[in-house]
Amino acid sequence: MKEGPSCRFPFFTIITASYNCKRHIISTINSIRDQRYNFIEWIIVDGGSTDGTVEVIKESANLVSHFISEKDSGIYDAWNKACKLISGNWVLFLGAGDEFCDENVLYNLSNYVREAPDFLIFYGRVRVQRGRHIIEVTGEVDTVKWQKGVVSIPCHQGVVHPAVLFEGSNSFDETYKVLGDAKFLIKKQIEGYRFKYINLDISVMDADGISSKPELSAVIYNEQDRIRNELKLARTFVSEFYRKRLLLKSFGYLYFGKRFSFIVNIWRLLSGKKRYD
Repeated sequence: MKEGPSCRFPFFTIITASYNCKRHIISTINSIRDQRYNFIEWIIVDGGSTDGTVEVIKESANLVSHFISEKDSGIYDAWNKACKLISGNWVLFLGAGDEFCDENVLYNLSNYVREAPDFLIFYGRVRVQRGRHIIEVTGEVDTVKWQKGVVSIPCHQGVVHPAVLFEGSNSFDETYKVLGDAKFLIKKQIEGYRFKYINLDISVMDADGISSKPELSAVIYNEQDRIRNELKLARTFVSEFYRKRLLLKSFGYLYFGKRFSFIVNIWRLLSGKKRYD
């Protein structure tokens, strides 16, 4: 593992991919500025924004350790570029518009990871928020489900990765559009890395991020199938049921558009579900 500035103070690398998100990136900037922990670096890889995002980031250049702005093929291309610049010994990914839950998150995380071995991947809770309303709080997941072919992983904005995971060639499969991070984490679990849940609220995630868009259900359906095939995960009744559910969802959005998403949200609200799709 790479050494931080002191063995007593773990060094965190935060990675953000951005593209035309001038309005959203401001909350991420403020969140990182407010952290009461000094041993951090922030790497931003921008896809060549034209809406003023670059200028907003440059106004906070004192917070940013590395900044790249150029055309890329998507979020996983941006993350791979950032991973080559990691100096910390623990890595977190925040989307543009995502925030830490409070100013003490990294300080509290440092107490969990200080003496941890390389093979542990930590994760905590993530608040999924739309506007000012929290619509879900993610928690502990059953990692056994990964071996049954169901892509059930910790929310990536709540995962704290040892930097050793990113050494060598590209970490993320750039041919994926939505589930490249899922494939990455499942591969690490198969390779023997252990996931440890910690009782800590880590980040607030924008509910309108790419993986939450109903119109991408068909993409998610296909990418889940690819993950199962490429990683040789077993197919079960549960995994096939989940796949068919995604397929029906993609057809519903295709034929009914936003009306379908509205119907799903109303049904979840009436049935007591906390998560909106």
